[in-house]
Amino acid sequence: MSNIDKALHEMCDIEKEAGSEGSLNAMHPLFKLFITIWYVAFTVSIPNYKLDSLIFMIIYPLVIFIVWDISFVKCLKRIKVIFVALFLLGIGNLFFSKTVLMGLILMLCLFMKGILSILAVYILAVTTRIEDICNALRIIRVPELIVMVIMLIYRYINILLKETKRITEAYYMLAPNQKGINVKVWGQFAGQLMLRSIDRAHIVYDSMNVRGYEWSVKSQAYRGKYIVKRIDFVWLFGWSIVIVLLRFGTYFLNI
Repeated sequence: MSNIDKALHEMCDIEKEAGSEGSLNAMHPLFKLFITIWYVAFTVSIPNYKLDSLIFMIIYPLVIFIVWDISFVKCLKRIKVIFVALFLLGIGNLFFSKTVLMGLILMLCLFMKGILSILAVYILAVTTRIEDICNALRIIRVPELIVMVIMLIYRYINILLKETKRITEAYYMLAPNQKGINVKVWGQFAGQLMLRSIDRAHIVYDSMNVRGYEWSVKSQAYRGKYIVKRIDFVWLFGWSIVIVLLRFGTYFLNI
């Protein structure tokens, strides 16, 4: 299986997981979005060299993964590229800090901040469909144009990957013994990919209009689809308080 096939397969798996039935999936998307933003904001706000405070913040994703049976192995496979990128970005602190120990602590802090934030976003992605996230953004008055662009970009990633696969397969059929794509045709490859993706995007958009596509917060969020339940408020206020306690846990222990 090629890398493009793997990417398409992973996107389909994530959408299936987000659309599956479950207590966490059934919660109001606005509250899940708020908790994610709340957690990321408090995690990023932790001062550098406060490694002990970051250890407390591990509790939120750890509880979610264990209680709601989200596969941590799949998560690691899906974000392994981000792991490597964060490690490479943080390793420079070893050479620019006053001491090696300070550089190591700073690197670990930046690495943990990035990983914990990515894990929180990942939890939101595998428990909430993209349409529900976009509707949550509209409820908090994010401009509809921006929200629609976000949703369509997500949808067109699938088209872009499929067109890349088709062009790549056609190239290897013409040059079966060649390893990789020749540098000389990179420009043509990118141009063909852009033109084919634009054509496919127009076809998809026309099909949506023919089928009476009308996306707005009024057409979806207020038709009884998103009914706020008591458990949603328990989730919201419960985790909001817990995240604050986790963020300032070291200060409470020092008192």
